[in-house]
Amino acid sequence: MTSSAESALAAFSALAIPITLAVGALAARAKRDFGVAKLATSLALVATAVAVAATALAPSSATGATSTAHALGLRIDALTLVMLTLVTSLAAFLVRFSDRYLDGDPNRPRYVRWLLGTLASVTTLVITDHLLVLALAWTTTSLCLHQLLTFYEDRPNALVAAHQKFLVSRLADVCLLGAVALVYTRVGDDRLSTLDAHVAEHGSSAGLAVGATLVALAITLKSAQLPFHGWLLKVMEAPTPVSALLHAGVVNVGGFVAIRLCAWLGATPGALGLLVAVGSVTTVVGALAMKQQATVKSTLAWSTCAQMGFMLVQCGLGAWDLALLHLVAHSLYKAHAFCSSGHAVAEVRVASLVPHAKPSLSRVLAAAVIASVGLAALAHAWVASFDTTLAPSTLALLVFVGVSLAVPLAKVPTRALPIAGAFTLLFAALYFGWHALFAHLWPGAALGGPAWSLAVVALAALALLQAVIETRTRGVLRQLAGALARLGAELDARFTTAAFALWPPRVPSTPAPDTLIQPQEVN
Repeated sequence: MTSSAESALAAFSALAIPITLAVGALAARAKRDFGVAKLATSLALVATAVAVAATALAPSSATGATSTAHALGLRIDALTLVMLTLVTSLAAFLVRFSDRYLDGDPNRPRYVRWLLGTLASVTTLVITDHLLVLALAWTTTSLCLHQLLTFYEDRPNALVAAHQKFLVSRLADVCLLGAVALVYTRVGDDRLSTLDAHVAEHGSSAGLAVGATLVALAITLKSAQLPFHGWLLKVMEAPTPVSALLHAGVVNVGGFVAIRLCAWLGATPGALGLLVAVGSVTTVVGALAMKQQATVKSTLAWSTCAQMGFMLVQCGLGAWDLALLHLVAHSLYKAHAFCSSGHAVAEVRVASLVPHAKPSLSRVLAAAVIASVGLAALAHAWVASFDTTLAPSTLALLVFVGVSLAVPLAKVPTRALPIAGAFTLLFAALYFGWHALFAHLWPGAALGGPAWSLAVVALAALALLQAVIETRTRGVLRQLAGALARLGAELDARFTTAAFALWPPRVPSTPAPDTLIQPQEVN
């Protein structure tokens, strides 16, 4: 089979994925709705495998950022194949989980239609080579997800939260369409391959710089970054698999779009600076607020805010390979975390039976130094063994990973430190291995300047404040950490008040039967 034939096979296989999911959404009207969904996701997985195999066998295979096949208006490269594998695997898992979760629910067909519709939109966004199609597919993803977030139409809190997300998403859509218009004006074509070539040859003009900044703003809006993050904390009344889909496969689409448009964004320092600034603030506030939550899902929601912020910091620093690795790892983790959240209460109860003394601040700082030095030595050995290089931004992010291990290591009893240290080095080596793979698939770039300095300061401050939270019950730094943790709620309250004043939500006039307050008997 020739290279062109294999490229065409890969393109047809990739195109078959959203078509299969869309047909499944239209066919999910009978009682065997989940049978249709399982068949559609299984066929999508097969199509993904064929696309990966056809691309790998082609002489010009998509094994790097510079090796790309274009056919049928699609873009089949390493990023496409990684994301298709991730999305279709998550789709198959969530469909089977939903079948058990919604057993006996009369609205199952409606759920399946919008679930498959959301997945079809996401896969369309992943495979397209047209900026306009990408923007429209992202909008369609949001609209389909809105139907899932309002699945329980008699719950006012769910409707209000979905309305807030709807407003933020429409604002992001306006930014995206503005960026598309600027690209058409300056380049004369909306194909991403043409845009990349234009930027590589001519650089980013003033119009394209404005467009890239609009894209960066849209990414921050749809990635639940401060102060537009509140909706992500309030949409917990949707079915659990919907929460898993949102946190594992939809909210991190912003990271994928940033990686897909890395050539354009990378040529616009203002856009990268916006990602680093917003991402750094959200990472710090989200990570601190996560420690203050009393419920499992609220903790996971704040965790997603912080993780998305950290991913945008990686993108803003040009560490596209680390951002892609982070995206995949976060998606898999959040899908498992939400679908197993029912066991979290039992795990917390068991853990509470074992006394845990707070480690001293000096012990935490010592663990941070040891972990950082160990990771630095491991990185040096890795570079020397495989004759590779690591960008300064990548090294800084890896050191932050080492510092984040300080608190868990400080809690380990002294006699168990050798074993814990050995496992830490083992997992660090595995991390370097995954990093090397993703760096081969989608190489990153180094970035200096103010954005670099801001990210370093923010991550260092976060590491210090997290250590203080774990070791101190009072003090100036502990008060500062508490104030930053409350900042997210205050910003959300202000934004929600202003947004609802312009476009108030519609909620049922009477509460649902299960929310009515029953009169108490009088003895």
